[in-house]
Amino acid sequence: MRKKLLIFLLPLVLFSCAENNSTSSESSISSQETSKTPTSTPTQEETTNIYDFEFVENEDGTLFIKNYKNYRPNKVTIPESFNGKLITGILDYAFASSGGIKTIVLSKNIAICKGISFANCLTIENIEVEPENPYFKSKDGLLLNKLGNELIFCPPKKDVVHLDDEITKLADYAFIASNAKEIILSKNLKEIGERVFASTKKITTITIPDSVECIGEYAFNLSSIKSITLGKGMRELSSYVISNCSSLDELIIPGNIKVIHASAVVNNFHLKRVVLENGVEVIEDGAFVDNSTNEYVLPTSLRVIKDNAFIRNPRLKSVTIPEGVTTLGNGAFSYCEILESIYLPSTLEEIGTSLVAYDRYLETISMHKDNPNFVVENNVLYSKDKTRLISYPARHEQFEYEVSDGVEIIDREAFSYVLRLEKLTLPASITFIGAYTFRMTSSLEEIYYSGTMDQWHSIEKEEIIGENLISWNLGSSINIVHCKNGDVIIND
Repeated sequence: MRKKLLIFLLPLVLFSCAENNSTSSESSISSQETSKTPTSTPTQEETTNIYDFEFVENEDGTLFIKNYKNYRPNKVTIPESFNGKLITGILDYAFASSGGIKTIVLSKNIAICKGISFANCLTIENIEVEPENPYFKSKDGLLLNKLGNELIFCPPKKDVVHLDDEITKLADYAFIASNAKEIILSKNLKEIGERVFASTKKITTITIPDSVECIGEYAFNLSSIKSITLGKGMRELSSYVISNCSSLDELIIPGNIKVIHASAVVNNFHLKRVVLENGVEVIEDGAFVDNSTNEYVLPTSLRVIKDNAFIRNPRLKSVTIPEGVTTLGNGAFSYCEILESIYLPSTLEEIGTSLVAYDRYLETISMHKDNPNFVVENNVLYSKDKTRLISYPARHEQFEYEVSDGVEIIDREAFSYVLRLEKLTLPASITFIGAYTFRMTSSLEEIYYSGTMDQWHSIEKEEIIGENLISWNLGSSINIVHCKNGDVIIND
């Protein structure tokens, strides 16, 4: 019978040395290798069996719990030691394979433990800690650090949680997969860690106190929360902080938040409206990707919108860039499938390529008449000096179009998804045509070029995108270019 209960200690793969301040070694031990009787705390519950634990051994000879695999006990007490080696830590997802546990008791030796240690064990109601433990304590079934100012873990089965005002920090994963219907945060809370409210299913609203200065990445990932009120103490919105929220309908970002970081609000398929209050200054790369938002209200305090900031917002119909914005990055509003119009302010100094690429319902590009750097002529966006053609709307009404003489650059994807255009004339002044420029322009099969065949061949027509060299006509229907002295066959 003893041989059937071998426990092999595998290498510590998932645990970071920086997090646990100890170095793991790749060692393997089984209960058969020693004749010693397994030791445990004198107060260990009868339902706790040492052989239900799997351990890994660290270089200092201490053990961390890697897995607990018993579904039966209501209460599990962590042993102090096994085979004379102290059990000092609990690894990530250590209790993910177990169920039915209502109470877990930490021994006095446990020094390393996080909320994710108990992730996916959804029946836990209470965490208890032996009083002699110098690192943790328990209060009302919650796991806290010894000082009591940091919440480490709230058991998923807690229905209502009111945090004491002495708590100033929520550790990473503190409320992961919580079934709480109400969470009232401490009015002195300063910091909310990563994935704190991830995968919560029953809480519908949460108010972040004004005392909070930062919220970690993925804090609300995969939650069912419907309303998030952000506090006045924050200056930045972290990456992925509001992501994959299935029920969030509206989001107001207060003006005290100056920077919205890359991918901050993404993949929220029920998010209909986002309001950025006056004070927000910078929207970083991909900050609002893949939302089903109908409306973004942008403030006059806004100065910079970086690359792909609003890419793939399939329900966005109209965009007004407010006065004050100086920079629009590459692809800022690309792949917005039903976008019909975009208005650009007088303050714009820089516009990246592919601004409205693949917006196949785009009818109108308009701009303030006093912009000194860009101009919209015949519903086509150019640089002010007319040397660069930036964007041609996909639903431009004309069937024929002649690019202005003097244009040297046609931007990447400038004519992408153009539907009606059948005849295009290009001037001999062109020196560069960007990648994918005519992608998905199904009606355009021929180009008329004012220069010679040699001049056509001298035009730069390829770009390196990532690791790929992409040609100007990839994905287009163009098969011939009519030059002054002959024809160039494109798709032979």
